Amino acid sequence: MATTSSSATVVFKHSFRLPGMDRSYPPGAYEIETDLETLDTVSTLGYHRVATRILLTRPGVTEALTIDPRDLEKALERDASAD
Repeated sequence: MATTSSSATVVFKHSFRLPGMDRSYPPGAYEIETDLETLDTVSTLGYHRVATRILLTRPGVTEALTIDPRDLEKALERDASAD
């Protein structure tokens, strides 16, 4: 199976925290990376999500934290409703 990656940027207007984070992160734009694996099918091309990561940057350090995309979606919904 072949793998590919995609990336997207999400924007938080307020401080946020996801499961697995040791602290809250400030508002801003954050890059999300998703690794996809092709499915072995004859008739159609399909992908299966293997991993999703958020890149967290603070002075001198960038770390990639593996996250559940559902947790990210919920955090973005909470952020939008906080207005």
